[in-house]
Amino acid sequence: MGAAKLPSSFTSLYRLFLRTSSTAVLHHRAATRHVRILWKPTFREAAVVIHKLQSPTLGISEKEQLERWRCLWELRMDRTLSLLITSAQSRGLAHRLTRNLSFLHHGFQKYQVHTRYSITRYWDPHQQEYKPARQARSYQIEAKKFDGQSWGALEETARMAEGKSSLTLGRMQFRLRRA
Repeated sequence: MGAAKLPSSFTSLYRLFLRTSSTAVLHHRAATRHVRILWKPTFREAAVVIHKLQSPTLGISEKEQLERWRCLWELRMDRTLSLLITSAQSRGLAHRLTRNLSFLHHGFQKYQVHTRYSITRYWDPHQQEYKPARQARSYQIEAKKFDGQSWGALEETARMAEGKSSLTLGRMQFRLRRA
């Protein structure tokens, strides 16, 4: 038995989002990729809710709660699409916001690679004696702490903007590398 299919309204909204996100950043490949990755978790979360709504064993109160969430999500996505369309049509504030979100995601990926996957010193078998790697200096520890707090503050600011405007600006996620 296959997995339940998503309704055509959801898939067509996603396809419309893909086209609009590309247009919003003037079909720039890297920017399009960053913007799409930014909003991908939002659509995944909505797909999970839609699959739950299709479950026949769902209680009435839970179903009503999920329906309210889905209606609010659709309203937010409508406003997000209008932001992206405005971004494509003019070079005003909406376009600068979309462009900066793309730059921000690109910087976040670089930050993530630098902090989580930075290259450590490997053991050299030709070396006469083993010298352990230096301990992190206090200013390096403080810099990492500041970086983490900065990203948290930036995310909180984006959430407040989303709440005020009733739209979605995407989600940044740490992505784990595969071996």
